[in-house]
Amino acid sequence: MNRFAKKMKYTFLAFVLAVVSLTISAQENEPDTLPTIYNDITEVVLTANKKNESREDIPQNIQIIRRKSIQQLMPQTVADALIQNGNVFVQKSQMGGGSPVIRGFEANSVLLVVDGVRMNNAIYRGGHLQNVISVDPNALERMEVFAGPGSILYGSDALGGVIHMYTIKPKFSLGDSFTTHASAFARYSTANKENTLHADVQYSNNKWAMVSSFTFAGYGDVRMGANNSIYGDSAFGNKPFVATRINNKDTVQTNTNPLRQVTTGYSQVDLLQKVMYKQNDRTNHLFNFQYSKSSDIPRYDRLSELSKGLPAYAEWYYGPQQRLLAAYSLIKKGKKWYDNSNSTLSYQNVKESRFQRRFAKNDLKSSMETVHVLGLNLDFDKELKERHELRYGAEVTYNLVQSAGQTEDISTGIKQAIVSRYPDGSNTFNAAAYLSYRWEISQKLILSAGARINHYQLNATFDTAYYKFSNNSIKQSNTVGNVHLGIVYKPTKRFRLIGQVSTGYRNPNIDDVAKTFERTNNSIVLPNPNLKPEQVFTQEVGIDYYITKKTWFDVRAYNTNYTNAIAPRAVGFQGSDSILVDGKNLLALSNVNINNAAIQGVSASFNARFARFFTVKAHLEYTYGQDVTNNLALSHIPPVFASIYLGYDKPKYSGLFYVLYNGKKDMSRYAPAGEDNPQYAPTNGTPAWYTLNLKGRYNFNDRIRIQGAIENILDLNYRYFASGISAAGINGIVSVNYSF
Repeated sequence: MNRFAKKMKYTFLAFVLAVVSLTISAQENEPDTLPTIYNDITEVVLTANKKNESREDIPQNIQIIRRKSIQQLMPQTVADALIQNGNVFVQKSQMGGGSPVIRGFEANSVLLVVDGVRMNNAIYRGGHLQNVISVDPNALERMEVFAGPGSILYGSDALGGVIHMYTIKPKFSLGDSFTTHASAFARYSTANKENTLHADVQYSNNKWAMVSSFTFAGYGDVRMGANNSIYGDSAFGNKPFVATRINNKDTVQTNTNPLRQVTTGYSQVDLLQKVMYKQNDRTNHLFNFQYSKSSDIPRYDRLSELSKGLPAYAEWYYGPQQRLLAAYSLIKKGKKWYDNSNSTLSYQNVKESRFQRRFAKNDLKSSMETVHVLGLNLDFDKELKERHELRYGAEVTYNLVQSAGQTEDISTGIKQAIVSRYPDGSNTFNAAAYLSYRWEISQKLILSAGARINHYQLNATFDTAYYKFSNNSIKQSNTVGNVHLGIVYKPTKRFRLIGQVSTGYRNPNIDDVAKTFERTNNSIVLPNPNLKPEQVFTQEVGIDYYITKKTWFDVRAYNTNYTNAIAPRAVGFQGSDSILVDGKNLLALSNVNINNAAIQGVSASFNARFARFFTVKAHLEYTYGQDVTNNLALSHIPPVFASIYLGYDKPKYSGLFYVLYNGKKDMSRYAPAGEDNPQYAPTNGTPAWYTLNLKGRYNFNDRIRIQGAIENILDLNYRYFASGISAAGINGIVSVNYSF
C-alpha cells in the first residue's frame, strides 16, 4: 500500500470516529424541516409495496434521495446524483453515461422505473448501460433505491434492486381560479464547461393541476485531475493524441492539453408534461409525457485505444439517444375489493444507434435500433381488517425491436446494408400477477410475505441473407414464480431487527439470446437460443440501533445464491473455436448459463441530527462475488466504497462538506469475460482513492437563490472501477436560481 493510500485510510477512519464521538455527545434539538442529507427511519417510502409506508415497518433496505438533496448536490445527470449521494456505485465508459451497480448487479440486472413504468426493455444489455441519463434529475421529486431482489412487485430484471425515479407531481390548489408557480436556474461548471438551463412551471386550481419542465444541458470535453499521486506520479489516463480527418485522410495530432479528455462532450434536452384532472374526491386522471434526446455521444474509452501505435478508431460514438414516454393513469379510491387502485397504460419509444470506423479506414459501420414498448400495470391495496393489509396486481408488457445495420464509404458516400445487431422484428411478451401481504402481529412484530407468477415469450427470426445458423428462428416460452418472506422485530425502542428471504428472476431478453456483434478483442458474440432465466435466492439480516431519538445506524448483511447467471464464454461454432469474418478469424463467444454463483455483502449507514441545524450521514458497502462453478471472480463487483457528509441547513443558507471513498480492486479479482475492462485500469488494478467536496447555498430572498460548489478539491486523477474515462478534476460550479 503506497503512502497516499495509507494516509487516506487513517484520515478517513479518524474522520468517522470524530464525527461519531461528536454526535453522541451533542444535545439534540429538532430542526424546523427535514435536513437535506438526513435519512429518517420513519420517513415514508413508496417503492417497497407501491404504497406509502413508514420505512421502519418494512424489511427491505431502501435509500431515499429527495428533491431538496438533488438540488443541493447539483448533479449533471441522474447517474451523477446516485454517485454524489454516496449509496450507489456507478461505472462510466464515457461522460454521457453512467451504469449503476447494486449489490454486485448491473445493467439489465438492475431495474430502472420512472413513475411506476419500467424502463428496462428487450435490448438492455448485460455489460454497461447509459440509459439512466435519459431521465432529467432536475425534474425529479425523489428517487428511491431498493437494494435486493424486487421481483415480487416489479418482475424481471430486479435481481440487484430497483431504482425508482419519481418525477415532479402536479399539485391541486384551492379555489376555482388558477394559480401559477415557476422556478428556473442557470448553471455553469468549469471541469467540462457545463451550461445547463432549466425551468419548471406548476399551473393549477381545485380541478386541474399541470406541471411542465424543460432542461437543456451542454457539456464540453471534461478535464481530468492533475494530481497523479495514487498512480505513483505517472500520468495514467492522459490522452496525448487526437484523431482528426484532414483533406479526407485520418491524421494523428498532439493533444495540447493531455488532461483534457478530447471527444467527451455532448448535449441533451429533456421535456416533461403532466396533467392531472380531479373528477371527484375518489377519482383522478393523470397524463404523463416525457421526452429526452441527446446529441451524438462519443465513446471515449474506445477512442482512447491504440493499435500498433496508432488510434484504434477514428470514430466511435452513440447516435442520439431518444426516450419517449406517454402514460395514462386512473387513480381511484374504492370500497369493496380495494381501498386504492392505480391503473397505468403506457407506451415507450426508445431509439439507440452505434457508429464506428477504424482509423485509416473508410467504412463507417452503424447499427440502429428502435424499441416500441406497450405496458399495462394494475395495482390495488386493501386493508382487510385491523393490522392486515393486502396488495395485489398484474402487469403486461410487449416489446417490438426494429434493428438495421449499415456501412457507409465516407469517401464516396455509398451505403449498403449489413448484418443488424438484433433480428429485425423480434419481440417479447410478458404477463404477470402478484400478491403481497402484511400482518402487524403486534407493535413489536411485523410479518410480510408475497408471491408472483410470470409468463414470458420471446420470438426472433434471423435474416438468412446474413445468418447461416442451423436454426434461424428462436422461440422461448417460460413460466417463473418467486416468493418473499420478511420479518421486522422491535424488541425495544432502540432496536429494530430485520430478517428476510427473497427470490428473484430475470428472463433472457433479445440482447442475451439473439445479439450478434464483433467485439474489439478479436472475438464475436453469437446467439444462444437455449438460455434459461437467471434466478437468485437472497437471505438478509439487519439491525437498526438508535443512539438518541434522531441519531441511528443500520447494518445489513446478505448472501445471494445466483443460479443460471448469464455471462459470455468461449464456445465452439460448427466444430471450430473461431469463425471467419471479413477475412479475420474471430474467437466465437456466446452468452451461457453459469450453474452456480454467489454474492455476499455488507452495508452500514449512520445518520444523525443535532445542534438544531447540523446533520451527519455516512455509508459503507462491501461486496464479494464468485463464479462457484468455474472458480472465477464474478464481473460487476465493485470495490469497497464509502461516503460521509457533514451538513448545515438553515432557511437562509446551507453548507455541505462530503468525502467519497473507493477502495482498491486488485486485478486478480477482475472477471475474465472483459466486462470489468482491465484494459482501462493500471496493471495492478484500480487503486484506492478519495475526494473532498464542498457545496453551499445562499437565499437572497424568497425568489433568488445562488449555489456554489468545489468538487474534487485535491484535483485528484482517478477513475471508478471498470470505467474507461477518468473522473473530472477540480470542478467549480455556480448556479443562479429564480422562483415566483
